[in-house]
Amino acid sequence: MFNNAGKKIQLIAKIMFWVCVAAYVICGFKFGFTTYYTGGRYSSTKHTEFNGAIFFGCLVLGPVVSYIAALVTIAFGQLVENSQTIADSTAGVSSASSAASSVSSEDSEPAYRPLFKDETTSKVYRAPVSTVWTCSSCGKTNPGYSNGCSCGQIRSKN
Repeated sequence: MFNNAGKKIQLIAKIMFWVCVAAYVICGFKFGFTTYYTGGRYSSTKHTEFNGAIFFGCLVLGPVVSYIAALVTIAFGQLVENSQTIADSTAGVSSASSAASSVSSEDSEPAYRPLFKDETTSKVYRAPVSTVWTCSSCGKTNPGYSNGCSCGQIRSKN
């Protein structure tokens, strides 16, 4: 009943659009023409007046407003549907990351470790697991996730 809410929201929006259009057409004819009777008890005359503002307002403006409301609701339904698709596709990733996040932050390695290329061997390796590193040129302490120092020195293999 509550599965696949995005498609259901879109379906309800489409149904409500057509119900509102039908209601506006009926209201346009009902309130666009005013009927009244004049005369006495036995000889009354029927008069019908046309109110163009109400008639055309209901027939034109009503469906336009309904369309805009349906468009917003359908867009929301697509947003819900896309969010559910993303949640379903990342379900395995989130369970793995939640298991990794249960380890204390002091014992776990950082989420991002930059890649480095050793010029002598042309091998690519990950930065060592350390929270800080010291620049060999200027002696400045840099965060472990950075690849270079502010002085321009590139991080060397520790």
